[in-house]
Amino acid sequence: MIKNAIKYIILNIIELIEKVQYFRFGFDEKNDDIKIIDTQFIEKYLIETDTGFEPVTNVHLTQPYTQYYLETENSKYLEGADNHILFDLNMNQVFIRDLNIGDIIQTIDGPSRVSKLNKTRHKLAMGDLTVASAEHRYYSNGILSHNTVTSAIYMLWFLLFHPEKTALVVADNFTTTKELIEKFKIGLDNLPFFMKPGIKHINSGNIKFDNDARIVARTTTKKSGIGLSVNLLYMDEFAHINEANLNDFYKAILPTITADPNAKVIITSTPNGKNKFYDIWSDAIAGISEYVPLRVDWWQVAGRDEEWKQKVIANLGSVEDFNQEYGLQFFSSDQLLLKSTELKRLYNIKSNYQQAQLVYDEDWQFINEYFTLHPNYAKRTIEDFKNDPAQYVFSVDTADGVGGDFSVLNIYKVVALPVKELLKKKEAIRSELDTISLVQIGHFRSNEVEINQFAAAVEFITYKIFNPDNVRIVLEWNHKGELIHNRLVDNPNYWTSQIVHTKHTEMAVNVKPGLRLGPTNKIKYCEKFKYFISINKIIPTDYLTIMELMSFGKSKGGNYRGQNGNDDLAMTCVNLSPFFESTQYWDLATLTYELAPVEYRKEVEEKIFSFFRSGEAKPLFDYGALRDMNQPSNGAADDRSVRRHVFNVESLEKMKDIKDRFFKS
Repeated sequence: MIKNAIKYIILNIIELIEKVQYFRFGFDEKNDDIKIIDTQFIEKYLIETDTGFEPVTNVHLTQPYTQYYLETENSKYLEGADNHILFDLNMNQVFIRDLNIGDIIQTIDGPSRVSKLNKTRHKLAMGDLTVASAEHRYYSNGILSHNTVTSAIYMLWFLLFHPEKTALVVADNFTTTKELIEKFKIGLDNLPFFMKPGIKHINSGNIKFDNDARIVARTTTKKSGIGLSVNLLYMDEFAHINEANLNDFYKAILPTITADPNAKVIITSTPNGKNKFYDIWSDAIAGISEYVPLRVDWWQVAGRDEEWKQKVIANLGSVEDFNQEYGLQFFSSDQLLLKSTELKRLYNIKSNYQQAQLVYDEDWQFINEYFTLHPNYAKRTIEDFKNDPAQYVFSVDTADGVGGDFSVLNIYKVVALPVKELLKKKEAIRSELDTISLVQIGHFRSNEVEINQFAAAVEFITYKIFNPDNVRIVLEWNHKGELIHNRLVDNPNYWTSQIVHTKHTEMAVNVKPGLRLGPTNKIKYCEKFKYFISINKIIPTDYLTIMELMSFGKSKGGNYRGQNGNDDLAMTCVNLSPFFESTQYWDLATLTYELAPVEYRKEVEEKIFSFFRSGEAKPLFDYGALRDMNQPSNGAADDRSVRRHVFNVESLEKMKDIKDRFFKS
């Protein structure tokens, strides 16, 4: 009680001092344009985030905000501003003031319910951070929080606190550069008086401060950067700059910029076909260049939904114009495979995968360089994976390893979905099979490893890192897939049904190992993948994978393609679709459900299957394909194959009962 009383008195004193100190500022906590009143640049400081430790670049002092106190059931607490951003169960941003007791938020120990939420009587200046990561998230007292930055604010800060530096702003025409300077002036005008610099010179294309830092605005020509020692280069609407001038300008200015080890380059643009911007963006996505790719899609803006999209399309006159101006599509005629609602959901759960350090044998250490895992799995050892009873599905696509397409081994874990997620679609849940999903946890990806070395890496990961009894493989056969197959077959731990079997042609009667894509079945599998994404049967979580899916669509010619230059990660996700038509799916789904905790199965039985038995449920899948599936046609299964398909009597009877219920209904 005494401690709380002292704290209350101190907060009241601080609040009184701030009221006097900021009396003339005219603050408005509903206006984010005047949020920051002071900023300090810091170096060599890291903060823990949900993607590991990330550098903090700035500490900000904000205007006074109404203070909230929050506690969670797992004993985490936070005192923050009413508009402090946290993350809910699905990684959607939410303000503290909009939460309720019982809501689930993300913490360092996993999702937890809000157990206490109080709006205090105090209105205090707050501390805020700028975290140099793609997500701008960090843990505050163990609770996942968020920060925001903009190019305009960054440039203003850069010039205020870096004397004798030059920022060059270029765009496609002088009207655009003039507008950029006007936005810069707005930020300058809204600074508190004690932060405003003296101005030596100001006009529509040049502002110079009394610390001899300056911002210069020019149109892009071959000579735009001549005579300037540029420390910060900002190029707006890059894709729309005259390409003849752009290439010469870019070649001339970049060596000058990169000569300063602390120089910065910022490029922003909407796409405009395949040009220099496309090349730079593709290299950034592939991780080849030093640029950090960042998208801001229309569906990330509050209030923009499918209804808003249709109105804008009607106003613009065509879907192509919308795709170019709002859809961030390099090929505006393409129709994206996934809907904006699905892309938004995937974007909110994405993670930056971390490089694995599992292999210590010198001959195999190249695997570590290209093998990345979800942060929750990055600290696992080979022993952890070997002893993991969970089932896994590998999706494999091959390339030649000469710097073009990527060879990919995409790793998905077979999981039973939480009951809360199943309840959202309970009318479609018919059996244990409908409770099972594939969740991405890692991938091996390289366009430098040649095909035979990649085959060796697939074999090593399958048999030396994972438990091969728990692995099924979807192998694309189109480009040298047989090399992977032959490598696996020669391994003593290989078994016949380890590779998923499919029909290699539309007219085929029997199934064969692997997956052969043609124009017809590629479209079919893409459409099925779209459906599986919508019902959470396939859940990608990797940032690079989701970036590829965000630009993966169908051209006017009917071909599915990625717009980032590479779509190998996206295609290994699409290739999982036939897995749900295979006998392996029956095996893994039934086994995974059987291994789920008794409490989980009891809750599913009470809340889900009882609804199915009521007669109101509808089928989630077309199980006709499963009923008609042929067994592998390459001979009788060997002892290893038989051994891996032995279930206990109870499991087999339960599986038979499931099939009987499906096919009689």
